[in-house]
Amino acid sequence: MSEKRVTLPWIPLFYRDFIASTLGWSTTERGAYLLLLIAQWETGPLDNDLEVLAAIAGVTLKDFRPMWKRIGRKFHETAEGLRNERCDKEREKAAITYANKQAGAAKARAKKVPSNVIPIGGSHGR
Repeated sequence: MSEKRVTLPWIPLFYRDFIASTLGWSTTERGAYLLLLIAQWETGPLDNDLEVLAAIAGVTLKDFRPMWKRIGRKFHETAEGLRNERCDKEREKAAITYANKQAGAAKARAKKVPSNVIPIGGSHGR
């Protein structure tokens, strides 16, 4: 992972989509899946080693193996590692939104004139 990832202060959670796409899952499976999505959001593609994934999910490898049969369908293998396509798309949109907000805030700060500054050549209130 040599790409420089933009640090984002939020992650959108479309709870209805999440619940609908995990109907019938146990609470532990949902929690593990959510933690894996957050890890991908933060660091990029995930390692495809089940031991590493179990550690990210906060469960033992023994407990993770049967969960992965369900959760694993939500990720696809790439040359970089495991990826959830929806997570990638939402992160890309969020990075653009964040960059636009940052640029807008910077422009607003640049335009703002401090109240204690007297413009040169101005009328100085006369």
